[in-house]
Amino acid sequence: MMKKKINIQEANKAIAKFMGGRIIRTEEYEMPHGSHSTGTIETWEFDTHSRSRDEYASIGHFKYDRDWNELMEVVEKIESLGFIVSNDQADTTILKPSIILGTEGLHSFIKCFETSKKMTKKESVYQAIVEFVEWYQNKDIKDEKEN
Repeated sequence: MMKKKINIQEANKAIAKFMGGRIIRTEEYEMPHGSHSTGTIETWEFDTHSRSRDEYASIGHFKYDRDWNELMEVVEKIESLGFIVSNDQADTTILKPSIILGTEGLHSFIKCFETSKKMTKKESVYQAIVEFVEWYQNKDIKDEKEN
């Protein structure tokens, strides 16, 4: 179970990268009205078309934390990698089954992400996805170092 508080902006960026997004340009800008504050606009590009992504995603405004349709596209990608995403009430689990001794039906779970029943269903799925993406990206980095 995740113990740290989620930085939604950073978590959404990590999910966007997992979904094939990449930053193609970063621009600094100055806030209007003489505030002397600056900001950054990131321009993103995606390999695949999304059913729910709007034009604001191209400048890094992702809605994975609040748009059920975008969240379900991430679930579909996770499942396409051979993981099982299960949601019972507000408890979401992401599991990786492996067949033991070639006998179907027997599973050992390599990685398990569970959430709290005190969350809404959407919050639960989102948190499990954030934990999964963090683990998956770290797993890929370890795999690259070993090769």
